[in-house]
Amino acid sequence: RYDAQVDEGYRKNVIVWRCVNMVADALATIPLVLYDAAGKTPAAHPVQKLLARPNPTLSGADFIAALATTWQLAGNVYIEAVR
Repeated sequence: RYDAQVDEGYRKNVIVWRCVNMVADALATIPLVLYDAAGKTPAAHPVQKLLARPNPTLSGADFIAALATTWQLAGNVYIEAVR
């Protein structure tokens, strides 16, 4: 079972926990750059604002770190936009 594997391998193993979090934190520091079809970076775009603050309780870096953690543990990650 996935939850048992995560519990044993991630939550109970401090070395795995630290490695996964170090990778997630490193990925969260990479700046995300948006390009239009012409290869230019627009001055302001709604996607940039959304990625900077995806929800009221999470910063953009925390969001990316959470995605990276889930991706490492599960092998995939999904994002759903709810308005």
